[in-house]
Amino acid sequence: MFKNIHNVRACVAPMLFIVCFWVASLSANSLHLSTQSESDSGKVSQYKFRADTSHVIQKKFSSEQIKKLKADPDLNYETPATVGETLWDRFLQFIGDLLASLFKNTTFTGAGKIVIWAVALAVLVYIIMVLLRVNPLTLFLKGADVAGAAEVFHENIHEMDFEKLIQGATAQKDFRTATRFVFLYALKILSDHHMIDWSAGKTNYEYVNEIQRLDLKDGFADLSTYFEYAWYGNFKVTPEIFDNMQSTFHSWRTKVEI
Repeated sequence: MFKNIHNVRACVAPMLFIVCFWVASLSANSLHLSTQSESDSGKVSQYKFRADTSHVIQKKFSSEQIKKLKADPDLNYETPATVGETLWDRFLQFIGDLLASLFKNTTFTGAGKIVIWAVALAVLVYIIMVLLRVNPLTLFLKGADVAGAAEVFHENIHEMDFEKLIQGATAQKDFRTATRFVFLYALKILSDHHMIDWSAGKTNYEYVNEIQRLDLKDGFADLSTYFEYAWYGNFKVTPEIFDNMQSTFHSWRTKVEI
């Protein structure tokens, strides 16, 4: 029995030592925290806070400036009312979208790019020929043009009374034939003044190039255009169109005979 009691004492003694050490540690920590808290409160009480005495200026927007800005049309960002599209606008939009899609698709292939460049080149050549007053038919259909010229100019223009022929065709309201006689009359005038070398097989383009004076060349080119549209193009020649041609002819003839 005494032996068991001795064993119990041997186990309890270390445990009591541990408990005492733990209690002592807690007491020391509590004392340290209390001391630190008192120190911090003392430091805070040492600071002095000053009131904010800075002067604040209150600003307001100018009512006159606001009215001026409101009246400025450049600052009006309201969206204008939309106008309904007409059928013509829709048609033009459809054509534009169609052309855009075609050109977009053709530019992705080599053959499409060649077609685009060919069309652009053809348009450029046509514009240059129009500016130079060159008739494309005389270049690509020169043989046919010569045959037509031989058929039209089979008469001897130096033996024709053009004043009487023009008056007769006009009286019969055959303005297409009257247009032809006016143009032949212009050729006769140029030939009489030795400005061209008349021949039944020549084309109008060749006659234009033979004229040296620029003012006469332009006027004769206009008369040639009237004639070609009426005779080769088979366009209807109205009295108004024929009057315009005669006015051009008389003005041009006055310059020749100066």
